[in-house]
Amino acid sequence: MPFNQLSTSKIARAAGCHPNTVRLFEAQGYIPTAKRSKAGYRLFKDYHQDQMVLAVTALQWPYPGGKAPVEQLVRLAANKELTAALDLAQAYLVRIEQEISYAQDAVHVLEHWAGSQKAIPLLNPLRICEASRLLGISADALRNWERNGLISIPRGPNAYRQYNEPEISWLRVIRVLRQAGYSMMAILRAIHHLQHGTATDLEDLIGNPPEDENVITAADRWLATLESQKIRAKKTLNQLELMISKYPAQ
Repeated sequence: MPFNQLSTSKIARAAGCHPNTVRLFEAQGYIPTAKRSKAGYRLFKDYHQDQMVLAVTALQWPYPGGKAPVEQLVRLAANKELTAALDLAQAYLVRIEQEISYAQDAVHVLEHWAGSQKAIPLLNPLRICEASRLLGISADALRNWERNGLISIPRGPNAYRQYNEPEISWLRVIRVLRQAGYSMMAILRAIHHLQHGTATDLEDLIGNPPEDENVITAADRWLATLESQKIRAKKTLNQLELMISKYPAQ
């Protein structure tokens, strides 16, 4: 192999993955297509190695906000559009930080309820479109949660839904639990306990929870996941900045 070419196994070692992952990522467009030797071996270069490190760093589940923007930034970098990839990576980090804020809001709501603290009411009830914008949830999702019995929304004289502080607070909790992968039935059980259980019961639930009915630590687990994804997003940004400095003409 020429001295300035890298093997599949060396690329895999640098990225901390199996050689088959290198071949798979090449086929999927996550790294540039490598030239082949006369014997058919892939001949990778430094850019392939740096790109493989980027791809392995970025492409790990879960994907707060969806996998599509992560795939897009990796493919942009594979096409040597590094500045565009960096812009997407920065936007993705902002999205993760927003998800962290949503999760923290839900934990605070649960803590208020557990401590029997009163929520501050809204000055005016919100319509469904306003609640959707406030929470970052589609109106269809809000309707679906109501249809599935996760929440009951009061109606005004004109039959429009009216979202006040209690409904907004519950929706923050439901959003986090759905993001954490809980089923509709598990959320129903958790909501039933919080609405009808005593303070002692809630304390016992938090301290010794059934696996699929734990509300507060479900949010905590999701927060821990988001924090790890935030670290990964920062590593992705750092790798892109390194590549921009190494390949300024790309």
